[in-house]
Amino acid sequence: MDDELTLRDLWEILKRKRTYLIAFPLFALLIAGFYAFVIAKPVYESRAVVTVAPIQVRARLEKQIELQPAKNLSPEALKVLLSTQEMQLALTKRLREEGTLPPTWKNLDEPQLAAKLKDLLKVNVNTRTRNQSPNSLMTIELTVRGSEPQVVAEIANFWAELTVERVNQIPATQLRANLLALGKPLLEAEQAFREAQTAWEAFRKEDRRELWKQELAQVEKRLGAIALRLRTLPTELATTEAKLRALQDRLARLPERYRLEKSVVGDPVSAAAASAVGLEALKGLRLEEEVLNPVSQELLRQASQLFTELRRLEAERAALEQEYETQRRRAEELRERLAAAELEASQLQENLKLAQNAYLALKQKQTDLKIELAGLQKAFAAVLARAVPNPDPVAPRKLLILALAGTLGLMLGLFWAFFSAAIEEPGEPKQAT
Repeated sequence: MDDELTLRDLWEILKRKRTYLIAFPLFALLIAGFYAFVIAKPVYESRAVVTVAPIQVRARLEKQIELQPAKNLSPEALKVLLSTQEMQLALTKRLREEGTLPPTWKNLDEPQLAAKLKDLLKVNVNTRTRNQSPNSLMTIELTVRGSEPQVVAEIANFWAELTVERVNQIPATQLRANLLALGKPLLEAEQAFREAQTAWEAFRKEDRRELWKQELAQVEKRLGAIALRLRTLPTELATTEAKLRALQDRLARLPERYRLEKSVVGDPVSAAAASAVGLEALKGLRLEEEVLNPVSQELLRQASQLFTELRRLEAERAALEQEYETQRRRAEELRERLAAAELEASQLQENLKLAQNAYLALKQKQTDLKIELAGLQKAFAAVLARAVPNPDPVAPRKLLILALAGTLGLMLGLFWAFFSAAIEEPGEPKQAT
């Protein structure tokens, strides 16, 4: 318990080591004051504010002109755009042209000036959104720091002007680039469409499908008639053959000739020849002769007609079979021609439709881009607040430096006081130092 320090003991240590408590803070204040008032250069800050409104274009919809939002730049894209080396080089060029470069910068080349500006420039993009709309008004705070208030303000204003120029050029530049890139594909699509149209017109001029269809209909009609006749001919042939066989059977049973007896006097020829002798003398004489059987002759005549009809029917069947084959080959040829023509027409129409759709789509895209370019608002970025020289430096913050130095010195003094008291020999006299 004897080794424990009381508040009284701590107070006694602080009284004995008060020199440290005074010396360390004073030393720290002297160093901080020398840095803040002698070494450190004053830094001045100027700020310009640029607003970027949502991009709007005029588009024709249902015969009415309406405002439509276009694709806007994001805050991240704006930060990248304003922090590029190209922007820094453009800013250094503007400063050199205006003659506002600090004297120490005049001998530096463009890359060196851009590197110095990079350390002085700061971009902050704020977005204000109404009713959770995706199209928001953005404010860009362009902050510049430097050792000369007037130069810092001019740099901030030049930077703001360059920002407005670049941001306002972006939509039109993109649209013009898109139109330029669309030119070659559009010409190729138009040429392909014209070629497809020419091919289709040439095919239509030489198109004989209707004539082939009419001829095919006639050929198929004739084929049907021939087929029908060929189906009836066997019946007629069989009937004719049956009749012919029946006549032949009858002829086979009938005699071709038969004997005829008659009186000599009754025969005019014999009577005339024997008139000189006297008819009385010839009475009682009989004349016998062979004559053709008239029934057999009639049957022969009918058989001859049937035979002729049979030959005619056979000849007709042979002719019809030959004609049927010819007409069938012609029908197949016409069908092949029609199929090939239909396939060619289908391909040509499909090619024409595809080429037309591709051309019209690109043409519509070109028209939309032209409308968008014509309806693009001239300026959607503007300087909201120009920078003005600020006579009050933002750095160094002298009071803050002195306060921090004093606090740090006091902490070091306390530490050293307690540390030195702890390492003192137990037999040393406890005197105030």
